[in-house]
Amino acid sequence: MGLLATALLVAGVLTLRLTWGKALRARALWLAIAWGLIMLGHVTFARTFGAEVGIPAAQLACMLLGLLLVVANLQRSPRRLPRQRTAVADPPATRGRWHKSMRLLLAGPLAALAALSVCMLLARLLPPPAINSIVIAGLSVPLLWATAVLWAVSAQRLRWPATGLLLCCGLSATLLLLRSGTSP
Repeated sequence: MGLLATALLVAGVLTLRLTWGKALRARALWLAIAWGLIMLGHVTFARTFGAEVGIPAAQLACMLLGLLLVVANLQRSPRRLPRQRTAVADPPATRGRWHKSMRLLLAGPLAALAALSVCMLLARLLPPPAINSIVIAGLSVPLLWATAVLWAVSAQRLRWPATGLLLCCGLSATLLLLRSGTSP
């Protein structure tokens, strides 16, 4: 059964690779077949080794097969001389230290505070048991923090990220204070 599961996964991943980037008439059909083979491989792995071991093993096998395909299709191009890069647009001369300082404050402590306050509210609002809501909220912090940092760093005008992050902090804190008197 283990060989059958592995064969199904290999066939599914290879079918995905063969349909990738090709202009086939029945591309949707081939993609459905590939994903079906991968799912059958997962089911067979789960039935053979148990769900606790089989599903992670199937996931790991899919990732390793994909990595092998990427490495096998790696193409090396000849070394080129580095070209000189030119700036797309020069930053305005009016932006000085205060602009960099504000961006640093937005991307650092304010983004972290916004992410933490939203996740604290999330932990408070999710239904019991408490450990599930704490874990979900705790795992959401890096995602929200990275999103807030990306927004603060990539924005042309700092007004919008500053307003959005301050609103997130304020609304989360207000809702937390309002919910603190009630039981979950």
